[in-house]
Amino acid sequence: MLVLNPALSQEDNAEAREQVRELITSNGGEITTEDEWGTRRLAYSIKKAGQTYLEGIYYLFRFNLEPATVGEIDRPLRLSERVLRHMVVKSSVPKEAPTAAVETKEPDANEAEEAQEPETAETVEAVETKE
Repeated sequence: MLVLNPALSQEDNAEAREQVRELITSNGGEITTEDEWGTRRLAYSIKKAGQTYLEGIYYLFRFNLEPATVGEIDRPLRLSERVLRHMVVKSSVPKEAPTAAVETKEPDANEAEEAQEPETAETVEAVETKE
């Protein structure tokens, strides 16, 4: 989440967002989505660079990045006068889609005996490698 100075011109606003994109990609990250939430009133005033701000321009970036490199993004954003506030939050990992179903067919005599054995990690691995 990024809150930019509302007094920025369109060019400065675009440049600030490009700076964020560059920070993420230069540190090995990949931006998945970018949403502009627009200008909103802040819950409390923010004093930065001798100014008091009551509103800000909100942007939400969703990206994939190694946790060890988050600090590389944090420091430049904290020092930027264009950025009023920012926050990097780890989101929960979405559950993986279930694996594709194995084709069902009539088992022959050998397969019928195997079907009666309890499934172990070895048998699961063997099924996965046959596909």
